[in-house]
Amino acid sequence: MDHKYKLIILSTLLMLNLSIITALGVNSPYWQENPLKMYSGETKDISFALANSINEPTTEAFVTLIEGNEIAEIVSGERYIVQPGENDKNIILRINTPQNANLGEKYNVKFSVQYSPAEESGNV
Repeated sequence: MDHKYKLIILSTLLMLNLSIITALGVNSPYWQENPLKMYSGETKDISFALANSINEPTTEAFVTLIEGNEIAEIVSGERYIVQPGENDKNIILRINTPQNANLGEKYNVKFSVQYSPAEESGNV
């Protein structure tokens, strides 16, 4: 078989496999190069949208705060059911900067989102 045809077949197979990979996503308005900026003593509620692919089954997600408990809390709950194609479920974190925070001081807040299809049972 000609090398050109092998390449076309391989490319087609890779594209077909890529379309099968789907997952629940978390959209973040902040990242390392675009951090949340707040003043000392300020409180903000920050939304992180959960988005489920149209091809993904109904998904159950569990959110856990793993760093930053001293300034952050999950106010929207720790369990979410996200339907296929849905992207309007929001994880809401309330951030309270300390009154004695210095200008330029940095705090890390990290949370984990674990998910599984809602129909399946098992450990999370």
